[in-house]
Amino acid sequence: MAIVLLLVIAWLAVTGSPAVSAACAQRVDLALESIRDTSDAVDRMHVRVTAASSIAGGDRLVRVKFTSVSNAEVRIGAAIQPVPSTVTLPAGVSSWTFTLTQL
Repeated sequence: MAIVLLLVIAWLAVTGSPAVSAACAQRVDLALESIRDTSDAVDRMHVRVTAASSIAGGDRLVRVKFTSVSNAEVRIGAAIQPVPSTVTLPAGVSSWTFTLTQL
């Protein structure tokens, strides 16, 4: 049975003038690492969300919104994150990780 990946929406912070903000294309990169159990089936995935826009002074994530999940739960550290929900990140974060665990 496979984990169904949830939709993750990440907002990127843009600083500077409105002209600079309008010229910036907000984007994130996702890196997935599959973790297998003893029977070699994937039972969880580590997900790294990284701000990937080219912004003077550096890009950062502001919040991550979890909209749905099926046959899995979201874990942030050891805590289970309710879905749907939004996680507001600390200032200056450019990369953030969570785990999807198969139920």
